[in-house]
Amino acid sequence: MIEKDASGGWKMTAPAPYPVDNVTVSSFVTAAANVSSDKVVEDKTADAGQYGLTQPVNTHVDSQDGKSKVLRVGDEAPAGSAVYASAAGDPHVYTIASYTKESFNKTPPT
Repeated sequence: MIEKDASGGWKMTAPAPYPVDNVTVSSFVTAAANVSSDKVVEDKTADAGQYGLTQPVNTHVDSQDGKSKVLRVGDEAPAGSAVYASAAGDPHVYTIASYTKESFNKTPPT
């Protein structure tokens, strides 16, 4: 988990406290705030696995007003620079820009 500290910078609090790069985190927050779909691929998929959404990159975003959202990002789409995505609780499958997945696919240092 990454959250703002008292000075307005960013800090990692879980899975373990660790210093983070403020520019990288700010880029991540901007990407999360501005994610939008390119198109709807399916209104209600019976097989999320065909889009890589059974083991997706999950991005949890908690806003200051207490709302929580989960964006699930799956495999690359065959045409162009897009990836499949869905929001938790939403049956639609969308495509979003592939750079969004790159922005979200970060692992904590070991």
